[in-house]
Amino acid sequence: EMVLALLLCVVGLLSVSGGSQDTLMLEAEPGDNVTLHCHSNLINGSPYIHWFKQINTSAPEFLLMLYSAHVIKRPHDFERITGFVNNSTTVSLIIREVRLADSGLYFCGIQRMHGNLTISSATLLQVKGNVQLLTLDLVNNISSERN
Repeated sequence: EMVLALLLCVVGLLSVSGGSQDTLMLEAEPGDNVTLHCHSNLINGSPYIHWFKQINTSAPEFLLMLYSAHVIKRPHDFERITGFVNNSTTVSLIIREVRLADSGLYFCGIQRMHGNLTISSATLLQVKGNVQLLTLDLVNNISSERN
């Protein structure tokens, strides 16, 4: 929780609160195109949606931010990773041509203007051919630490 809070301060956010802690698991083959979804009632009217990736207990990695439905993303893998707002309760992250290194826990954070960042549903992406990076027990521990 402390590492996540520190990371969020670095990217300009102030505080964190837990939202839905539902965790889904998705398996993919290398080269597949994968779409991950984040569901929350807070999406409607929230100008900032953040996507993160976490492996084991390392600090979450910031992937991209959607600002008023426009993508502001980090330069790493610019052409392979994008996101969009589906509707008032769902946003998606698309990873094209997944690689073994894409395995990890993906989750979104929803932030209203000048408000808290609420962490929402998470998806464990396991690209086949990789050693299992996370177990569901570890995912549950990570999710409970985010509260």
